[in-house]
Amino acid sequence: MARYKEQPKPFRRSEKGRYYFYVYEKGKRLRRSTGETTIPSAERAIRAYLKNRKRERPTFREFTENMFDPQESELIASRRAGGYRFSDANARNRYGHLKKYFWNAFGNDYLADPDGVPLITRQRVREYLASLKLQNQTRAHMVYTLSIIYEEAKDAGLVNDNPFRGAKLFSPSAGRKERNRITDDERKKLFPEDIRACQWIWGNLKNATFAVMADSCGFRNSEIARMKWEDVVYNTYVLVDQEKVEKRKMGFLHNRARALLSAWREKSFWTDPDDYIFWGTQSKRPLRYTHMDPATLTHWWEKAMERAEIKLEGRNLVFYSLRHTYYNTIRGVVPESVLQTLMGHTNPNTGDKNYYHPDPADLRAQIMPYEQVIDAKMKL
Repeated sequence: MARYKEQPKPFRRSEKGRYYFYVYEKGKRLRRSTGETTIPSAERAIRAYLKNRKRERPTFREFTENMFDPQESELIASRRAGGYRFSDANARNRYGHLKKYFWNAFGNDYLADPDGVPLITRQRVREYLASLKLQNQTRAHMVYTLSIIYEEAKDAGLVNDNPFRGAKLFSPSAGRKERNRITDDERKKLFPEDIRACQWIWGNLKNATFAVMADSCGFRNSEIARMKWEDVVYNTYVLVDQEKVEKRKMGFLHNRARALLSAWREKSFWTDPDDYIFWGTQSKRPLRYTHMDPATLTHWWEKAMERAEIKLEGRNLVFYSLRHTYYNTIRGVVPESVLQTLMGHTNPNTGDKNYYHPDPADLRAQIMPYEQVIDAKMKL
């Protein structure tokens, strides 16, 4: 079973000489008899018990352990064999829902009771997600992940019904907070010309280089984290695998980004073409073949803003605001088709709907060419 590092060992019971073993169910340690009097037969009985228990009533984590692994998932393989899209990026997002949230909340719960009635209900999920500091749009995506899981469980005969099919527990548009932009002066404070000053603001040179990539190209955290040195073209352009679609996109490095990337390349432990630019760590030890955790800069954000003396009060500024700022800064400077390509949007309406935050100067610039016409028509 997925949650046992090794098979439970048989113990000799004093009465009748039969072996027994311990299992954990819903956090409780329970003793089970094998009914056998020899170790080999007892071990076979334990294996059979675990196999049947997993088949008949798997826990939520046992059932979903490899569900969104692109290499091992039967779900993804069957979807793709049927001609349906299920990208690796989509799989990573669904796996993130499990690892960060659902396994902690429901991992040890059974999918259903012995009669097939789902034990993870809409009400439980609604209360759990409402307790998290997430936007409704993210919550709605997470509910859909549960719908995929329970649809598979239903097809496998483990549950009678999918309680999340068509469930609309949260409105994606309700309670949505509009992001604020970072001004050009604030950007200069966050990324000063002096590399040592920039390094101090972001904690270290690796963090500063990671952050300036988001400022220069508008990339998502996860896209930057997976970049390799071979993705840097002429020290001026960078290629990334997009998070939400199976395509690559290119970004242009501004002067500060080029300077920081060059400085980081000199300091980094590994700079072969197939090495990650931002390698990961484990217990503070660098790991060559693992990329940096995309959440690292999210956790550092408030400290960087404080060191750069940028006020957060009354503003919805997060690390992702760098992507919003990028969109608003170059919007109107390049054609809409180029902007869509740079952002990696497949829908041309996505940009202005989700990223455009005009300030009074932007709005006035739109009106100025037509002031005389409007005045002529509207004057009394």
